[in-house]
Amino acid sequence: MTLNTLLLEQKCPKILVLGAGISGKACATWLSTFDCDIDLVDSRKIELKKNLPSNITFFPSCIFAKINLRKYHAVVVSPGLSPHEKSVNNFFIINKLASEHRIPIWTEVDLFFSALEISANKTALKSKIIAVTGTNGKTTVVCMVKDLLKNLGYDVQLAGNIGTSLLDALMERMQRGKFPAFWILELSSFQLFLSSDFKSDVSVILNFSSDHLDWHSSEEEYLNSKLKIFGFPHLSGTPIINADDVDLSMRVEQHISSLISEKKIPKPVYFGLTNNKKKLDVLIEKHDNEEWFCAYDEKSKILPIMKVSDTRPLGKQNKINLLACFSICSIMIENIFEMKGISNFFKLPGHRLEEVFFNNKLRFLNDSKATNISATIFALQNLSDPLFLILGGDLKNQRLAPLTNVLKNRNIVAYVYGKDKNQFREYFKECNITHFTIENVREAVILIKKHLSKKNETSYEEINILLSPACSSKDLYKDYAERGNEYHEAVLSCFAECGHG
Repeated sequence: MTLNTLLLEQKCPKILVLGAGISGKACATWLSTFDCDIDLVDSRKIELKKNLPSNITFFPSCIFAKINLRKYHAVVVSPGLSPHEKSVNNFFIINKLASEHRIPIWTEVDLFFSALEISANKTALKSKIIAVTGTNGKTTVVCMVKDLLKNLGYDVQLAGNIGTSLLDALMERMQRGKFPAFWILELSSFQLFLSSDFKSDVSVILNFSSDHLDWHSSEEEYLNSKLKIFGFPHLSGTPIINADDVDLSMRVEQHISSLISEKKIPKPVYFGLTNNKKKLDVLIEKHDNEEWFCAYDEKSKILPIMKVSDTRPLGKQNKINLLACFSICSIMIENIFEMKGISNFFKLPGHRLEEVFFNNKLRFLNDSKATNISATIFALQNLSDPLFLILGGDLKNQRLAPLTNVLKNRNIVAYVYGKDKNQFREYFKECNITHFTIENVREAVILIKKHLSKKNETSYEEINILLSPACSSKDLYKDYAERGNEYHEAVLSCFAECGHG
């Protein structure tokens, strides 16, 4: 039975929604608009602030293993819950029983596409869907795409792993009676892993490195979840491929060739900075002795879009992010010449290499959104030494070796805190990396001020003080934003308000 058949034809189906976070509540609320009986359950002892519709019953402090699954027609699972028994937050037993009793498991992604299909049957407008995933840079790229398309006059809607859930955004649009020209979806591997259907007009995996091994059973499973963004079982839309990430581009090409295509397979669009083995469609080239972001049109005519010098100093990674943005928009808009000459259309999202304070030679940067090791390495590659690095939290079973390999040959002092600080300490001690253990981000800033007072700053042009945790924030903070805000407040309190030196 399909999801739409269950919702539109089954008489009062009983549906179990696992997890009462943002996504779970949105799923339950959307389902409540149909003739359904919904049980919303959560293992945590929490209270919901808003009153629920009458056909939703909420059960906090629920032991998933004691749920009588046979009374449900379907299960909807929140993305934070892993199907694997090893994970702290899992629905392993529910997943096993659902498989045995042939009870379908759906996700918010499935409900979102179901809702779009139902809505499309009622309205003439069909919105285009842009789907973005990757280990790092997702939020930056979707914000760039949003800003560029809005600058060109299009109505766009961000949703997904960026704060507004897919279904909350959809229900808000339905209330307004106005669907966007473009849905821009930021999607995590958690959201894609259990989804049974996916369709988009353009999709991209920005990059890939090991992460979330506390949730996924293996790195291969993590990558396969990401690959679902290109559609399954049918290829949907135009694939965009980062040619600089050679291993990833090969896997994407293999995956695309394995998918069923109902139409002519769309030609992938390649972007990159350095890869010369493939013909790049979006790249940086010199025109009139200046570097430009450029794109080729369908007739292989090159279009200079924006001068590289017209952007603020971005670093290598955000140049790649901009190339991804221009790749997406070159497909989505009818005439790519609309983009010509555009400049400074975007603002980088907060907590991503965000400058908090600069005083003479001291530059304080907030990169709290770096929740994995590869993101921290990206940040370090864009900054000079000497550097004070604040990091720590929940490592999520990541390997520390790639980070220590970067740190051990540089003039960097590390300050580690949080759940896995002892792992950092052991690795750093073994690699002779200067480090200090502290309790939290605020304490790190206070200690750095003390250490700076003893350092001879005159011998350096600039000293960088960077919060780039390489870890999840959930052990000490509500989220990465709360962690970043604590850093911001501590820096201003210790350095801006009272001055330095």
